[in-house]
Amino acid sequence: MKKAFGIAVLSALFIFNSTICFCEEYKPLAIKKHNEGVAFYDKKQYTNAIECFIEATQEDPSFVDSYYNLGVLYEYFGNDPKAMAAYKQLLRLDPYNPQAAYKIAKMYAKEKNYKVALKYLSLVPKSSPVYSAAQELQTKLCATLGKEQHQYNAFEPASNGIAGVLSPSGVVKDTLGNLYVSSYSQNSITVINESTKRIYARGSFLAGPMGLAVDSYNNLYVACYNSGRVILVSPDGAYQIILSGLKKPQDLYIDNENILYVTERGNNKLIQYKLY
Repeated sequence: MKKAFGIAVLSALFIFNSTICFCEEYKPLAIKKHNEGVAFYDKKQYTNAIECFIEATQEDPSFVDSYYNLGVLYEYFGNDPKAMAAYKQLLRLDPYNPQAAYKIAKMYAKEKNYKVALKYLSLVPKSSPVYSAAQELQTKLCATLGKEQHQYNAFEPASNGIAGVLSPSGVVKDTLGNLYVSSYSQNSITVINESTKRIYARGSFLAGPMGLAVDSYNNLYVACYNSGRVILVSPDGAYQIILSGLKKPQDLYIDNENILYVTERGNNKLIQYKLY
């Protein structure tokens, strides 16, 4: 497992997460440079620390911890463009990193680009330590805009009290015209048609639902990003595991020959699976 290294908090304004890591090993030289950067930080030699973190990312472009540390240091020195670039690169590697999403949102809010800031805030799940801060910022931005928050969500809340779709991550339509939208942060799938909107499936078994696909029998297939599974949810709500042991399955597609295609982000693969 990659070893996670952190730097101390520069001030109360900066929230540093020292546990950002992936399952693969970082390159040894990148780890060495990162550790040197931490050592320079401890000595308050911040310029040298930045140089080391840059070298760490050059040696291993997947080193998310170094990108985060760069963002924190650049932000501390008031260099928002470079801080944002570092955080955005982190999000490209780890698309659902809440700390990076929150920090990017703050910088967009600072630029008065409120709509984009709200989109990044929608990536912060309730389980995140920065969720309360993200909600507070979201409320302020919506008040500033003089508009309701739901205008920047995928769909506004239904009159029956069902929550709007947060962190929408996949969408597909079945043969009856029903639209299904997956919510990564809420572990849920919402079904929408002309007259109603309701939760179609919800629970830990979805494990970060991403891409969706529907077959000719209106069975719904879900790429469960966090559990490495593709599951089938039948129209009656029952589910079964179709594929397992995948690494970050993300997008799904079913062709006319009933072959399911799965993009496996963690292994840079495209998987084919004959459904029936």
